[in-house]
Amino acid sequence: MDDSLISQDIVISDSQAENNLYSPIAKLYAELLGEIFVLAKTSTKSYSGKPSWLNVAGVCQAWREVALDTPRLWNRFDVSHIKHLEWASTILGRSGGLPLMIECTRPLNLKYLDILKTVVSHISRMRELDIYAQPDTLLSLFTSQPSTSPLSQLRSLSLTQSKGGEDSEPDRSQLWLQRVFEMAMPTLQTLKLVEVVLPLDIPAFPHLRRLEIATASIKVTTILSFLRNAPYLEELILIVHPFTGESVGTTSPTTIDLPNLKWLSLASTRFDTSVLFQYIHYHPSTRIQINMTKPFTPWLPQPNQTMQSFAGLVSHFASSDEATQIDSLFFLNNPAHGLHLKASTGDVASLDIRCDSVSPPDIGPTFGLLSILPQSNIRSFRISGLSRIGREAWMNLFRQQDHLQELEAEMVKEELVQMLLKSSEDEPTVLPELKRLAFRRCLFVDLVEYLKTFLKERKALGVSLDELKISKSGILPEEVLELRAHVRVDWDGLTYNDPYEDDPRSP
Repeated sequence: MDDSLISQDIVISDSQAENNLYSPIAKLYAELLGEIFVLAKTSTKSYSGKPSWLNVAGVCQAWREVALDTPRLWNRFDVSHIKHLEWASTILGRSGGLPLMIECTRPLNLKYLDILKTVVSHISRMRELDIYAQPDTLLSLFTSQPSTSPLSQLRSLSLTQSKGGEDSEPDRSQLWLQRVFEMAMPTLQTLKLVEVVLPLDIPAFPHLRRLEIATASIKVTTILSFLRNAPYLEELILIVHPFTGESVGTTSPTTIDLPNLKWLSLASTRFDTSVLFQYIHYHPSTRIQINMTKPFTPWLPQPNQTMQSFAGLVSHFASSDEATQIDSLFFLNNPAHGLHLKASTGDVASLDIRCDSVSPPDIGPTFGLLSILPQSNIRSFRISGLSRIGREAWMNLFRQQDHLQELEAEMVKEELVQMLLKSSEDEPTVLPELKRLAFRRCLFVDLVEYLKTFLKERKALGVSLDELKISKSGILPEEVLELRAHVRVDWDGLTYNDPYEDDPRSP
């Protein structure tokens, strides 16, 4: 009876295999089918750790043969998903002689050392290498590699050191990273280093285009030493909390020229880390992003020096041709959400300075940063938390914005609306192309009368608004009706405002 069932299964299997030969997909060339498998692999992401793309190898014998004979299915893999040494050897064998793209999405310990050594033994074939491991694992892995190991194909290298426990020596990353740097990497273009200690000797990286360093602390002079050996950088990303060591002022490092730099980003918990910008020469068109994430008291340890650094950054950018093309500005200042200045062209932010959860007691110098930027092409301007700015300061700024079409004001007082009114018949119209005016989180006790006067004046001049938007503000329904007699009003229906309800950077 059992033999009969087995024979029946064989007949059914053979029949299905014969039928598959006549299906449309069976007519595809093996090479084309292999390309489809590769696309399926690159377009799917496995979160369980199992290579789901390998399911194609279990569909039928023909598909299995194609999958096993397609090296591009095997030359990119995640080491942290490999549990057995034999499987690592199998994958490497099936990858043929193609360049390898290796990643590691979970921190590896010494249990993975044999697997890692097997993979890294093919280091000459590496094109992309991303290792995330504990210090002991990294030390054992790279010190076992001869320093003469060639990395002639390596384009991208990412090394992340996870926490190794209380007994880990702080300079262990220097040991294994020094060994990595001793290996020849003539074609390296992207380098990412996370939670490592840079060695004293930094090699030359003549083709490096992108550098990202994220670490708990580092010396400014160490960063500059690295940059000196990577003169053709196009992207520099630093996440440092904070710079430590010797005073920059006493060491007087020489400046570094980075003429090809297009993107410069600095994130830190201290404002004085912006001193780094004083020692880097870059083109004015370079996109700048600064993000200070942690408040402390006093607000600035050296207010004048920090403001000079920020003013220098803004002035340098303002001298570029790209600065004349910016069409939107955003300026935020309030105690709950900090300080934020952003200048954009379209959806691309060219200058972005953010100091979260801090607000300077004297807003005047900070507000003055706006006047440094070219204003002639600004179409959209959003301001928040500038209730201490007087009418004259507003006038000096808005006189430069002849083409402004959208103005969104948040947490401001009547001085802003007073500025929009003409003080005499001979005075030119302020913001003559303004079409949309929005107020958010404002008390309309004094604003309504000024707004009605403003709307009447604009209508008489033939430059009426298209829309007035009011949201999350203290205004009464009858006041909204009065305003609707002069302009279309988009009102959210709220009759109160909460200035700290949410982040003003959100819609």
